Amino acid sequence: MGYDTLASLAYNYALQQNLTNPFDTDVVSFSISTVYSAVFAALASTTAYLSLSGAVSPSGTLSRPQNRLFIVKTSALILICLIGFAILSTIWVTFYVAQNQKRLIETADLILGNAILLQGSTDVSQYIDKIKAAN
Repeated sequence: MGYDTLASLAYNYALQQNLTNPFDTDVVSFSISTVYSAVFAALASTTAYLSLSGAVSPSGTLSRPQNRLFIVKTSALILICLIGFAILSTIWVTFYVAQNQKRLIETADLILGNAILLQGSTDVSQYIDKIKAAN
C-alpha cells in the first residue's frame, strides 16, 4: 500500500463526511487519522499476529526480578546522626530566636549603625557632631 492509496482512501472518506467541502482542514485531519488508524489496525492484525499452528506448551523456568536492599550500618548511622543533629539544631535555633527576639533586633540595629559609621555617611557624621556639641 502506497501513499497514493492511503490518500485516496482518506479523500473518499472525507468526501463521505462533507460532500460540499471535502478539503476542509478539520474534515481532512479527521479523515486521515481515521483511515490511518484503520489501515494500521488491519495490517497489524494480519501481519504482526500470525496464527499458531498448534497448542503451545512452554517449558522452562520462571524467574522474577527482585530488588534487594543492602543497608550498610555505619553509613546509615552516620546519616541518621547528621539528620538528627540538623533537626535538633533547627529546633534549638527556633526557640532561641523566639526567646531573644528583642535582643536580636537591637543587635541588628547596632550592626547596621556600625556599618553606616564605617561607610562615612555625612548624615551620621552630622548626628555625631550634634551629640558632641550637646555634651
